[in-house]
Amino acid sequence: MTGVTVPGRRARRGFPPFAAAVTAAVMAAAMAAATVTAPSPARAELRDMGRGLLFEDVKIGEGPPAVHHSRIRVHYVGTLEDGTEFDSSVSRGEPFEFLLGVGSVIQGWEMGMLGMRAGGERVLVIPPELGYGDRAVGSIPAGSVLNFEVEVLEVLPPPYEARTVSELETLIDARGDNLTVVDIRRVESVRETGVIEGSTTIQILGPRGRAVPNLGQLLLEGVPQDVPVVVVDENGALAVELAYLMANNRWRDVSYLKGGVRAWRVSGRPLVAHSDN
Repeated sequence: MTGVTVPGRRARRGFPPFAAAVTAAVMAAAMAAATVTAPSPARAELRDMGRGLLFEDVKIGEGPPAVHHSRIRVHYVGTLEDGTEFDSSVSRGEPFEFLLGVGSVIQGWEMGMLGMRAGGERVLVIPPELGYGDRAVGSIPAGSVLNFEVEVLEVLPPPYEARTVSELETLIDARGDNLTVVDIRRVESVRETGVIEGSTTIQILGPRGRAVPNLGQLLLEGVPQDVPVVVVDENGALAVELAYLMANNRWRDVSYLKGGVRAWRVSGRPLVAHSDN
């Protein structure tokens, strides 16, 4: 064994500063044998997940599925196409834990772990483009196809909720002033389309698409921590990242709007003009 942690970097347990993290976003024993030297899975048994990533669900698990920002604990065995084992959490006797969707594992794992549930087992065949590309890593030669047998031991859901348009509308009706909807779109977008009535607006990105350096202070000053918070953006992509960061800091009831303002408009819900005052 080379000590390679093949899925990627070890999961970061601390939480990065708001500005740096948002900028980066805009990104037991099922395998009982201690050593596995099986040949590559027969390609005919595998399905294409996209971008050349092949998979087979050997066993479907139970419980909530792994999604963006789920914390997952797994056992895995990694082999090359000739059956050579290059890494195994089973051999080490230590499950691997990581956070999905933050770049702490290779792209093939980011894609291939989605939808898995506790107790589930999956075979992944990862092309070089979603692994280590033309880099040699430990005993893994450059340009290698990576084969993994993975068992999910635990899936912990994200620390926030994803709200549909109808769920947000119901929440607004029920909570009234005891709710903060935070629209984080650019000023020009807010002026062009308007906002969900009652929204607070905070511009979190500067002119070059990077998070404003005082983002943390803006949130502390503009978003109450003692009421539910729903983060809204254009399509939900950035809102989910900010919801994650807030939920892991001082805000305890955070959600985001799936599909963002775009989904709200498509559903026929009204937007109102926003005043800069």
